[in-house]
Order: sequence, then C-alpha cells, then structure tokens
Amino acid sequence: MSWTKEEDRKLKELCESGKYFFKDMAPKLKKLPGATVYRAKKLGLKNVRDGRERKGIHNHLTETVMTYFLDHTYDECCKKFGLTSSNMKSLFSLGYKIEKLRHLRKDTRMKSAWTLKTRLNFLRKAGLMQREEIAISEGRGQSSDVIKEFMRKMGAGETRYLNGLSSKWFFELTGVHPTFFIQTRSGPAFCQHKIVPWVWISGNLKVYELIPEELRPCIDAMSKFQKFIYQENEVVKICLEMREIVDARDARDAKKNQ
Repeated sequence: MSWTKEEDRKLKELCESGKYFFKDMAPKLKKLPGATVYRAKKLGLKNVRDGRERKGIHNHLTETVMTYFLDHTYDECCKKFGLTSSNMKSLFSLGYKIEKLRHLRKDTRMKSAWTLKTRLNFLRKAGLMQREEIAISEGRGQSSDVIKEFMRKMGAGETRYLNGLSSKWFFELTGVHPTFFIQTRSGPAFCQHKIVPWVWISGNLKVYELIPEELRPCIDAMSKFQKFIYQENEVVKICLEMREIVDARDARDAKKNQ
C-alpha cells in the first residue's frame, strides 16, 4: 500500500519527537511495523529510540547523567544515580546519538595516529598487562578493541607471549622451573601468567640442553625483537624495565583502591 503525503508528514513528526519506537508508530499510522521502518529509511528519517526498548528505562536521565559526568568519574555517576555499568553504556549510546547533547560529550581518547614511540610503549606492555589496562595507560579509551585492531594492522596475533614464555611452557621445554620470571596480569583472573623474558632465556640457552635445536633460532629471534622493543641490549636493564612496568601498574591499582 502506498504512502500518502499526509502519512509521510505524520511519520516525520513522530520520528523527530523521539518519543516512540517504530513499532509504536505503526498503529498510529495504521501500518505494519516493517513497512514503517522501510518507509522511514527510504525518507532518510532516523529514530534515536529505535532498538533501545529493553534498556530504555533510564533514558529520561540521559542529559542529567551526561552533565554530571563532565565533572565526575564513571563510578561516581553509577553511585549517584543508582545505575549499573550496563545502564551507563546504554545511556551514553543513546546520548551520543542526540545532536543537541553534543556539547556534553566527554571523549578524551586520543585520535592521533600511532607513532613509533607509542607503538613501542604498547609492545613493552603486551603480555604484562590486560589489553584494557594498556588502552587506558596509552589514553586510547577503556576497551580492548583498539589494542586488537592495532595488532591486526601490524599483522600480529597473540600478544600474550610477545615479551616472554610462560613458566609452564618453559618447564615443558627445559624440564626445570625458571629461576627468574615476572608475574603478570595477562590472562584469566584465576590463572595469570608468569613470564620468563625472551632475553633471559636466550642468554641461558647453553644451560638448557633439552631445548630442541630447531627452536633455538626462534628464541634468539624473539630475544633480538625484545631488545629492539626496549631499545636496549643489556638483559638486566630490560628485565628491570619489565619489572617497573608491572610495579607501576600495581601502584596505580593500590592508589585507586585507597
């Protein structure tokens, strides 16, 4: 059934009001919901409420919460308005689509391209910190997605063992437990990895006779890559810097929990 000019006008008014979902507009227009959505798309109309019915019970707080968030933290907003993390995400997803609330957006993420310095900073932290922690420390938001995208563009996959081998795998290769390792926060909460730096393994290859000959060039290659990442050739200095990264992370958490 074709649409009349009057029906198009009424559909436009309903969309601009921001009060109705498409399924609520359909009865008012005496149309099927699918037909209403199709006509709105054809006319280039948008409905900011569409698709948010399940999480829309706090939508009336959108502007108030966004205003409060300008001078307060995420956790303070949740506590002030009695919202869960899911509620907050829903509110901001809606708020960022409302043009009149543009001035309330608080997006401090860096949009600049990754420089060599920032790339090296990330690679030094890979496998020592959770991806979300790395993103926050580099000012790239609070999601792991930006780190995954960065690794995808670099043609790299798993970052867990970029800075070293897990103590478990080390034991399987050598038959002995490592005398040196760094406790990380990378991996599941119940099984966070202990990393043995590549430079340390490479420097002690002669001691570990059980390591297969075909793997030794790979270990040496990872050691050279780690030296490039840290811009340093001395094993002790690299290991100390890895320790400093972990200690700085723990110090930030301790300060946050005070």
